Amino acid sequence: MIIRTFKKEDAPIILGWIKNKTDLRKWSADRYRDYPATPGEMAQLYAPDNMTPLTAEDENGNVIAHIAIRIPDIANPKAVKLGFIIVDDSLRGKGYGKELIRQTIDYARKNLNATSISLGVFKNNPPALHCYESIGFKENRA
Repeated sequence: MIIRTFKKEDAPIILGWIKNKTDLRKWSADRYRDYPATPGEMAQLYAPDNMTPLTAEDENGNVIAHIAIRIPDIANPKAVKLGFIIVDDSLRGKGYGKELIRQTIDYARKNLNATSISLGVFKNNPPALHCYESIGFKENRA
């Protein structure tokens, strides 16, 4: 797996992995108005300078996962938050999510000089919770 900069052509593929309103909400925390989300909405979300969307490809160049890095507070650019994390639904449970996050953490440290990395997840998403905890993320109720 390699990660690269998100391209607008990735949007229909990524959005195609979201099968219903519940999945859209878990993935986006209500940042999209309605299901199904559109590539145009995705482009708008990623337009601000504080967003770094990334796409993961397999060894054949197929899009297999997606993630975004956001700087929530421009006054503190070394604190980043991961979001919009998704793996092709036909590939889930094979370790791609963990690898995506590991590579993204490395990317954030090297390219954005991040020293603090966090993410958010809903409690009703046990597979995601398990994935993040297995990498070393801890719950913070602050």
